[in-house]
Amino acid sequence: MEICHYSNLCHYLNKSKYLVILKLIHADKVLLEKVLFPFEEWFFDAPVESHVELWSNGLSGAELLDRFEAGSLANAL
Repeated sequence: MEICHYSNLCHYLNKSKYLVILKLIHADKVLLEKVLFPFEEWFFDAPVESHVELWSNGLSGAELLDRFEAGSLANAL
């Protein structure tokens, strides 16, 4: 397993009125998975080259809402 020594402190605020699932992915592996309630905020450490996926429950099952670099959440602090 590859160990990443560099990380970003990231912040995410679920601004929607629905539950979302935040997945932190690095090197094609899910490192963290967190269910966030409406208006819940979460701070987490993320490897520099990781990305975040936001998922929700749609009419046909799990639905990918967004995907972006985790570093964009570090800059929001």
